[in-house]
Amino acid sequence: MKTKIFFLLISIMPRLLLVFLLCIVALGWWIGPDETMASSVPFEQNFPHALLSRSTLRSYTGENERIFPVAIEPTEDSISVYKDIVTPDGRIVPVSPPIKPDKPFITLNGNELGPVNVTVSITLLSKIGYPIGGIGVQAYSEDWHIILPERWQKNYVDDSGKTSLMLPQGSWSFFASGFGYYTLLSTQSILTNTEIVIQPAATTTIEVRDFNGNGLRNVEVYLVETNHKPFLIPSWVGVTDQQGRLSVDVAPGFQYDVILLRPVLEDGTAFFVHAGTVTGGSYFHYQMRSDQLALVSFNLINSLGVPGPYSTWEVRYPHVSLDFRAWFQRTPDFWWDQLRLWVSPEPLIATAYEQVNDWTFSFSNDAFVPHAGQSNMIIFGGDLQIQTWFYPLLEPGQQVWIQVRDSMGHTLVLRLPSSGSSQIPIRLRNSKGNIVYEGVLDHPNLTGWLPLNPTGLRYEVNLDLGFFGTYLLEGIAMDASSTWPLEVVDTEHFRIFMPAQMNSISQSLRNMLEHLYATTSIELGHTTHSSHSHGKIEVHFPFYCNCAGWAGGSTFATMIEYLTYGDALWPYDRGAFKGVTSHELAHVFQGTGVDLSDYYVDGWFGEYFASFTGAMSLEDIYGNGIGFHWAILDLQGTNYWLSGVDPSVAYILHAIRKFYTMQAHREWIRFWAGSSLPNRSLLNNLNMTDAEAIAVGYSYVAGENLGKLFREASFPISDLRIQEGLDALSAWSHKVFLPSIMKK
Repeated sequence: MKTKIFFLLISIMPRLLLVFLLCIVALGWWIGPDETMASSVPFEQNFPHALLSRSTLRSYTGENERIFPVAIEPTEDSISVYKDIVTPDGRIVPVSPPIKPDKPFITLNGNELGPVNVTVSITLLSKIGYPIGGIGVQAYSEDWHIILPERWQKNYVDDSGKTSLMLPQGSWSFFASGFGYYTLLSTQSILTNTEIVIQPAATTTIEVRDFNGNGLRNVEVYLVETNHKPFLIPSWVGVTDQQGRLSVDVAPGFQYDVILLRPVLEDGTAFFVHAGTVTGGSYFHYQMRSDQLALVSFNLINSLGVPGPYSTWEVRYPHVSLDFRAWFQRTPDFWWDQLRLWVSPEPLIATAYEQVNDWTFSFSNDAFVPHAGQSNMIIFGGDLQIQTWFYPLLEPGQQVWIQVRDSMGHTLVLRLPSSGSSQIPIRLRNSKGNIVYEGVLDHPNLTGWLPLNPTGLRYEVNLDLGFFGTYLLEGIAMDASSTWPLEVVDTEHFRIFMPAQMNSISQSLRNMLEHLYATTSIELGHTTHSSHSHGKIEVHFPFYCNCAGWAGGSTFATMIEYLTYGDALWPYDRGAFKGVTSHELAHVFQGTGVDLSDYYVDGWFGEYFASFTGAMSLEDIYGNGIGFHWAILDLQGTNYWLSGVDPSVAYILHAIRKFYTMQAHREWIRFWAGSSLPNRSLLNNLNMTDAEAIAVGYSYVAGENLGKLFREASFPISDLRIQEGLDALSAWSHKVFLPSIMKK
């Protein structure tokens, strides 16, 4: 299931704007769009039990039975502190070193704009030298940690063993896998059109034996080259034979992690183990031992103890692969009372689903470390604890969350009835019993918004949970039992309103926000100040809402799903949490900076530019290793763009920053907004579209015609059209400024 992440913006107009942000990421932040290259086939066709689920990365500590995510990095000392100065023209800017251009925007012939894309022709051979078909190929960028054609897609060779990939120049490793085949060509410098041959030179035999020492057949075997986990997804290489053996042709000298999966038997027993590593060309023997494995039993029931008839469990080893997981489902036709799963004593994440009577339910993840030789029982559902919460500070209305937790603390995070409508009726009555509001909470995560402040009113919520029962929830809105408990935290630039249960990570939140403030001011070339009486930007962290945010004036909010550990709360997805927060802070900078209020352009400089600026700020703090792969600019080869942003727009935003520095974006803002918008008016008189006018503006600040760049980004704009705008600007007597990039 792909998690939908919502951004709500009220910085430009008083209404809320809703845009979707897909959550993906290396290290928990990437989920790509569904488009694939024509020669790609779905991963699931050759990987029957390895499917994609919500990516989540958390850190694990020690031998704890349950896992507590570590504090949000970085530390206070990991980024420089910048103080503000006021320039002669009245602009408030941070003191920071200028960003240096990366390199000229050239291709092989020396005069074309755009990235250098080359074609790599690939031939696969068997160990004895014959072409081999039916094998999938992926390329891994050693420069940017991305995988092409897609992280969950492969290009499959034809019967002659041939396929091709279009890749940007750089250092690439190539992986080929299929039945009995897993080999690679590591760290190849790809600078021109290239032909490569991939051929295994060794054979690794994997032997699996059961608890009694007998060969275990029909075990699915997955391999992943050790140095490229957790980025690379383990690949299916076959199933064991009657003797419990499988031979795989491999590249010698490399280490491979071995994952073994035995689907559920009729008694509900299965195993999913990280069996260890093997050196290419050696023999790998794996003996199942009860003192070296853990037995985890799963069940899902309602309050009457009735098992869910269509229960599904996802299980992952996140340190091996971020989103590779096994899934196990029971049905009335394939029934077992509970799943009895043998696993390795390593960090696990388990997620439960139920799809009874065409309803869909999902509970929050259970993260834990099973101990070797021990048994664990994890039950989802059962007796439910239900609480209605009102968030007290989001005026003029309020957010409402129906928190449903089971007896083991799992939160119900998805409720989708068979009708497809997730609406939950809610009524508010005054002291006389008269209805003053009647409406619905309309999000499948059991949240919604009220158009009024409900303080002191009596609420009534009719909660239908289908298989899990029907409940009438009543109480007084905003009293001690229904008001979301808050703590107020102050920093140099922020006043933070956060759940009191997040106190244990409050210092990390303060660090993150101040770091984001510093880096965002560097990227945009100015700081921002609050209109609030306390002079600080207000930040709200309301409760779970699929990870969403809104910004207005000098206030913003990041709504997240929380994980509950005892009385403590943690962000469910730290990556998405940081991404939404940086995005909304960028909106605040946009809305309150000098001469920035008029540069909103639908589809460009609003949501997209906020995502872009926020991502740049995070990149400044954490580096490229967090999954922001902005250096890749190949439209045909990758979908790892700004999440939720049109690839063509992302292409332009990143290319301008990479090759002309962020100063070009700052200069464009001055060009476009100005004090009386004369440049925009001039281009409007030429009947230019937004894209054409933007292309002219960037060409103006860059000092060269960027038609080639925009055409590479799929905008049909001619050099002549851009030159028409540049000529008109040259003759224009009301120039707002002379771009610094053009100054000699």
